Amino acid sequence: MELLEWLQDGNWPISRPIGEFLLTIPEAIAPLIQEVLAGEDHQWKYWCIVRLIGEMKPKVAEQFRSELLRLAEFPTLAEAQNELDKEAQGALQKLWPADWRLDLACFYEKSRTILFCSFDLPTMHEPCFAPPGLIIVPEVTIPNMERAVRELYESGRFFPFLKPIAIADLQSIEVRNWPPLPP
Repeated sequence: MELLEWLQDGNWPISRPIGEFLLTIPEAIAPLIQEVLAGEDHQWKYWCIVRLIGEMKPKVAEQFRSELLRLAEFPTLAEAQNELDKEAQGALQKLWPADWRLDLACFYEKSRTILFCSFDLPTMHEPCFAPPGLIIVPEVTIPNMERAVRELYESGRFFPFLKPIAIADLQSIEVRNWPPLPP
């Protein structure tokens, strides 16, 4: 842990060479990186992502993937202010360029799917082109979204990064209405 502490500030001259050395022993430092990611020192998290996780081989970095996904898509306010979301996105793009964004979700009411689909739901006999992560629910309500996410999560194919968050962190979640409603 003492060597890893030199990554608390990546501007220290010794930070880069120590990071390069630590990358030669990824299995030994993985539990220590997990401790940093579970902590509250956002600057240290930032530099662990930049100097270590983002430079690892994808197979080694896989153990950090769920936390990177959470940071990239659902950072707390403090994490976003410290740009952890941007660095996590960069690491995900570098490590898994083709598939890191597959777990995003976008909820649409059945009545608004005409923007993407030319068929009558739920028959779905015609092809449909839509953004990745499109989830169609009867009506966009909290219970419908929770039920949809729970069912998708339980299928084991979606949302591996889900974990409980504190009520205070809910303030940092941005809710967007896309596409915008017509005037």
